[in-house]
Amino acid sequence: MIPVAHTPADVVELAADASREELDARVSVCRACPRLVAWRELVAREKRAAFADQTYWGRPVPSFGDPGAAALVIGLAPAAHGANRTGRMFTGDRSGEWLYAALFRAGFANQPYAVSADDGLRLTGLRIIAPVHCPPPENKPTTLEKSTCAPWLDRDLRLAEPNLTAIMALGSIAWDSMLAAARRLGWGVPRPKPTFGHGVEATLTLQDGRPVRLVGCYHVSQQNTLHRQADRADARRRHRTTADLSRAVRIRVREDGCVRTIPAAGVIIVNERRQILLVQRGHEPQRGRWTVPGGRIERGESPAQAAVREAFEETGLRVRIQREVLNVRLPTGDGREFDVHDFLAAVVGGELVAGDDADDVRWVSRDEVSSLELTENLLDYLEEAGLSDTW
Repeated sequence: MIPVAHTPADVVELAADASREELDARVSVCRACPRLVAWRELVAREKRAAFADQTYWGRPVPSFGDPGAAALVIGLAPAAHGANRTGRMFTGDRSGEWLYAALFRAGFANQPYAVSADDGLRLTGLRIIAPVHCPPPENKPTTLEKSTCAPWLDRDLRLAEPNLTAIMALGSIAWDSMLAAARRLGWGVPRPKPTFGHGVEATLTLQDGRPVRLVGCYHVSQQNTLHRQADRADARRRHRTTADLSRAVRIRVREDGCVRTIPAAGVIIVNERRQILLVQRGHEPQRGRWTVPGGRIERGESPAQAAVREAFEETGLRVRIQREVLNVRLPTGDGREFDVHDFLAAVVGGELVAGDDADDVRWVSRDEVSSLELTENLLDYLEEAGLSDTW
């Protein structure tokens, strides 16, 4: 049976010597903060209308990611209808859409989206932690609640110490919580206290003398990623959040030599008649040839978001992404290459019509495809994507 913390003293005792597995389990049943317990359970009962048919997690949300990670991301607290619903950090809400898209581009996540705890998402080399593990009313935990939860955070950090090299703090509360935890653990913290800012860096020193890079980043909440304000300077700052986040967290860098990589996304759609949707390219490269809809990923987009947009722009159809099925690199012949993420998707609306970037669009059966001039190696890529049984 998992021991349950009912008081701040219980949290101190249960966190002190917990293993990674024990820590996550004990966090997930904690009842030490009466206001947070009442709020998370009320939200789980009443639910948001959009999720009325779902069973909410309604408990503290443990940390998520690689147990041996060299990099940590520290946020604030679970969202009431996000992680409090799904049971996994930053999963099921807009903040997670931005965060995991950035982690995917930086090479830490195996997919750019997080919709449920069983969606297959995995993190490598990175773990997401929090100073508060329950959703607070109005997203504002009290000082006492942060203090009560602090031993869980301290233990998370202590377990991460052997491999730790970098930490990214999402927002000022995460930044301040991280500095306070570092002092409690006996780490070296700069004096005077470093002030939070987007892109600000500070160096913490572990007890064995190793440095740890602390990076500040605006939180990926909607108020920072949706720029509806009229103030253009503020809008530009908000628009940069995801791009800057991706750069800040890219602690591990893949060497590409002198090849410039262009991120792109494609979408593979097969209908109930076992026909695949192909477009005839209206521009170079390979103009006039047939391929699946796709194009470059725009700044601030995840690959999945780009695939949805490209499908609509080139075919007029609205699609729902099912899963990523292929990642290929396609040389352009001029010293660059496209890094293409192909997604399997289903049509959910719209009207089939060729967009500005396509000369034509049509559903094509396997028998009919031999009559078309296809982009180079398209059939091989479709076979590699595992479509032999569906098309």
